[in-house]
Amino acid sequence: MRNPTHCHRFLKVGNRWTYEHDWKSGDRNRPAAARWTIEETITGQVTIPEGLVVLRAVKQSNLTYAPSWLIARDSTPYLVHKGCVYVIGDGWNRQHLALVEPPREDGRLHIFCSHFGSGGAIDVWFQNDVGVVEEHYIHNGTYDEYTKKLLSFMPGQ
Repeated sequence: MRNPTHCHRFLKVGNRWTYEHDWKSGDRNRPAAARWTIEETITGQVTIPEGLVVLRAVKQSNLTYAPSWLIARDSTPYLVHKGCVYVIGDGWNRQHLALVEPPREDGRLHIFCSHFGSGGAIDVWFQNDVGVVEEHYIHNGTYDEYTKKLLSFMPGQ
């Protein structure tokens, strides 16, 4: 088993990733497509009893169309807990620097997470010492496909 603090190296303040996003949607008669680029930066870390919260910020560029909820998802904090990385989304109170829902008496921790879409599946690929290198979502039913690919990673100073 890897050291639980292993992922802390790629989640250091100042680390930056540049991702290219592709979105395909619509139907056969009226397909829609968009491509944009974001730069994601680690802006801070907060140690709490439940683990390490890693704060992120996102800058958009080359924006033609992007679902606002998707851009918001890329700026939500991570929680590193027992060697796992969770996107905590609405579960983080930025003002009080604490989880919205504290651990239960039996020690169980409920991590809030946004639902990516009904009828769809998302695959996420990580690379050691880098972080997320690709995401791919496809919706089964209507036509929706989304891909996020890492273009560059720049470790902080």
